[in-house]
Amino acid sequence: MGWAQETTTALAETFEGTVDHPLVLSLVAIDPEGRSAVVLGDADNDDRFEIGSITKTMTATVLAALAARGEVALDAPVGSWLDAGSNAGITLEQLATHTSGLPRLAPNTFTVEGFDEADPYATFDDAAAEAGLRDAERKEVGTVVYSNFGFQLLGLCLERATGAGLDTLLRSHVFDPLGMTSATADPGAEAIDGYSGRGAVPPRGLTLAGPGGVRASTADMQAYLDAVLHPPSGECGAAIAVATTARVDRPEGGHKGLGWSMHPQGFLWHNGGTGGFRTMLAVDRTLERGVLVMANSADVDPDSAVLLAITGSDPRQARPKPVDVEWAGHAEEVVDALLSGDFVGAQRHMPEATAAVLTAKRLEDAWSSTVAPLGELLVQTLVRVERLEGVIQAEIRLDFQEGSISIVAYLDGDRKVVGLRLVEV
Repeated sequence: MGWAQETTTALAETFEGTVDHPLVLSLVAIDPEGRSAVVLGDADNDDRFEIGSITKTMTATVLAALAARGEVALDAPVGSWLDAGSNAGITLEQLATHTSGLPRLAPNTFTVEGFDEADPYATFDDAAAEAGLRDAERKEVGTVVYSNFGFQLLGLCLERATGAGLDTLLRSHVFDPLGMTSATADPGAEAIDGYSGRGAVPPRGLTLAGPGGVRASTADMQAYLDAVLHPPSGECGAAIAVATTARVDRPEGGHKGLGWSMHPQGFLWHNGGTGGFRTMLAVDRTLERGVLVMANSADVDPDSAVLLAITGSDPRQARPKPVDVEWAGHAEEVVDALLSGDFVGAQRHMPEATAAVLTAKRLEDAWSSTVAPLGELLVQTLVRVERLEGVIQAEIRLDFQEGSISIVAYLDGDRKVVGLRLVEV
């Protein structure tokens, strides 16, 4: 058994039995000696997955192809096509490298008419994007700060520059040249069912598809993985080569190309997620290896497993730890600290980054205003412990003399509390 087959076998074992809903996995591994492409679950090689933000690498490839043709320039300002107000000077390259200073989401994402939390980007159209751009406050310009909003704008600029829709541009410059016959950015295109811990998740409809609107099959993504590993001759291969060239440093190490991230160890990668899907792709051109995982579950986290696999380690090391009462115990320790007024003690159960946000003062203020007025604690009850959206949620209900409240603690793989939420009962 070669490396590619060993890798897909190990990846399958990594996620086997980790969710309660029908799991479909697409697993692809390529090395100089061969390839292995496996679909596990109720799907086949031609069924589509939502690939999420891996779409960004394809949108960036379109940008590189159009730039090579002279239809756009990487340093062209967005004001050439968009009503951008004071932000008109942002360049296409800044959007594609996440160095524009724009926030992760447009400032009007949640206030646009027709907003639906279950499908948050469905009604975010051209007009909403331009309004958000005019109102956006830019920070850390020149530093890589990941922005979905930036890629909504990038796709829109490419559409206006060419007069063609992004799906058409992707088909012309990426899908057709690489033989990706099922891939599409059509929000109405059929895909397999996606799930989260709450059950089935409706398909995501991205009106502006640039950051994450592509749906693609295992066969499509195997072709894409091949092309990134060994860019073919012709316009598409040349555009991939340009997109995968390092342009700016990433604060956490490595580099950023057009859409692509370059790990400090030298390999290319991008992940993706929608309401009911998770994806991860990595390519090491030095070792001539590529790995892809697509899952129809927001509760599967393929990133660590793929990173282990591409670096030659056993991806099964990333198998999620079982959810058991010990998870609840860590959450209960935090609740006990809050109940006793030991807000600094509650922080000791958090990673540094979380503790920096949930300061002792902030915890104390929230507790004093919301919980303290409820009087004496009567009953403390563990309501549920479940895996959801890549974290463990433990809900603890507190019944007081004057009312009840639930505390939801979010725990990471190291059983550290990465978030707290108070819910009135």
